[in-house]
Amino acid sequence: MTVVIDPSALVAYLLEESGFEKIRDLIAAGVDSPALLVMESSNAILEASKNNRIDREAAGEAIQVMLSLLESNITIHDEADVLENAFDIAADHGLTTYDSIYLALAKKLHGGLASRDRRQIEASKALEIDIVPT
Repeated sequence: MTVVIDPSALVAYLLEESGFEKIRDLIAAGVDSPALLVMESSNAILEASKNNRIDREAAGEAIQVMLSLLESNITIHDEADVLENAFDIAADHGLTTYDSIYLALAKKLHGGLASRDRRQIEASKALEIDIVPT
């Protein structure tokens, strides 16, 4: 099954949060995501550094790992291909278009969603998108 990964799952892996091994295995097998993943994930890493959850060096290392994964294990898709569907999902389920873009891509690819975001998981259920445990 195709797996679309969102920033909540990718950052959990990059920062080695509890249970990150499941996400590591998903990434090793190859995952898909919209291009937005890069900016959202890098911002989450920056926030973790600002909030002293990780130091600046660890943040830089996480960014480097993410960039490496983009060359090998994460296939990036253009958001424009799913923007209209993402907008509809956002409007229908009370999400932002930022969040719904991952759901729209999962629907387009007939795949599952790897996320730790409760609201995205709830919308996934309503949209009959498989939820991939993270």
